[in-house]
Amino acid sequence: MELTQKKANNPPSCNLTLNNSISCCDLHEFFNSGKKVANEKSIDNLSSIDDFYAVFSEPDTCGLGLIDNRRLIAYVIFNICGKNSNIQSIAVDSRYRRRGFGQQLLCQALDFSFNVGCRICILRVRVSNHVAIALYEKHNFSITKKMYGYYENPSEDAFEMICYL
Repeated sequence: MELTQKKANNPPSCNLTLNNSISCCDLHEFFNSGKKVANEKSIDNLSSIDDFYAVFSEPDTCGLGLIDNRRLIAYVIFNICGKNSNIQSIAVDSRYRRRGFGQQLLCQALDFSFNVGCRICILRVRVSNHVAIALYEKHNFSITKKMYGYYENPSEDAFEMICYL
């Protein structure tokens, strides 16, 4: 699989086939194709093309999605800033959880970040999201600080986690 950084209209690409029906794709290509996002609260923040373009208006933003039956079921969005990679969002539709899809996307983001010269990956996670925290710790992330009132709707604290690549 080859992944390229989003610079000068060159977004990440991915031709990985995970099983017979689920495949990995570049989120930019997915949204331009007019396909649908699964109706799931956790991936609802990318439910419209306007939301997508707002997310990708930031320079050096990359994104990968997993597709099943022409629907986005999981994604990771991250950006590259010098030697740092920042995972902005990673989510898996509830009907597809506990199958390794989040881990697959996390690994792809970390591999890509390392290959373009990043040495640190940073992310933030709700303190109540024990499943995600365990996944990140499994991949050598450690909690560096607690960020009070970081999330809204509902209001919640976050942990900042860092992984040295």
